Amino acid sequence: MKLKRSPFIVQPGQQGFSLIEVSLAVAIAAVGFITLLGLLPQGLDMARRSANLASEARIVQKLSGELQSASWEELQWKGYGKKRYFNDQAMEISEAELSNPAVSFSLSYVACVYLPDQGLDLMLPAGRGAKTAAATSAQNNARRLGIAIVPTTNAGYHFGGGMAQRHVIHPVIIARMNAEAR
Repeated sequence: MKLKRSPFIVQPGQQGFSLIEVSLAVAIAAVGFITLLGLLPQGLDMARRSANLASEARIVQKLSGELQSASWEELQWKGYGKKRYFNDQAMEISEAELSNPAVSFSLSYVACVYLPDQGLDLMLPAGRGAKTAAATSAQNNARRLGIAIVPTTNAGYHFGGGMAQRHVIHPVIIARMNAEAR
């Protein structure tokens, strides 16, 4: 009776890997895995930052669209306006909904519109240094303002205060509609 040869047993005359070769292969594989694991936190951080930027861009687009369609007389306050609340997908949350714990848990951003103290901080070219009537009219019909956004779960965040978490102001230029222009 003939016994079957096992493929796992090295027979005389066959060659296998030495311990040094196996150790080197494991070391090379370990370096590769450690490198990949080291890149994982950076990739997750970059994904989080890009999601935040996309949400902030949607908030800025929404608020600037509302400002552009608002009446010019509605934009007469100075400083920070009414706070607006948004979730992580830049969907607006009303103040009434914030009393619901399930909804307030999803609060991710607080935003408001900032109107500078100087009503006319937008300077348009006036042509060769002379202040023409057309340039003055154009400056009276355009306004620079900011949309302040802070990524926070604190609905009571106070813009303009000395809080540790700083907000970002995105500049926006709006123009008075032709029907209202004077």
